[in-house]
Amino acid sequence: MLRTYVSRTMPEERVIVVKYDDTRWTGTYSHGLRGSPVRMITEKKKQVHDKPSSDPRIDAEQRHKKRLARLARQLGE
Repeated sequence: MLRTYVSRTMPEERVIVVKYDDTRWTGTYSHGLRGSPVRMITEKKKQVHDKPSSDPRIDAEQRHKKRLARLARQLGE
């Protein structure tokens, strides 16, 4: 990844700019991340008191359901 920024479009969107190692993809490419589980992962040493990580797909699904419920409440008012 070369850089990242938040677009000025409405709604705002996180965008990453990448350059691929594959020679078939020359140049740089921008990818919008709206609704995407893509995130930057940094390595860290696991400590004894760290909780085991849960399945990110389940977390994402729960966040999505909460968001839909919140939107439904907002639209119902």
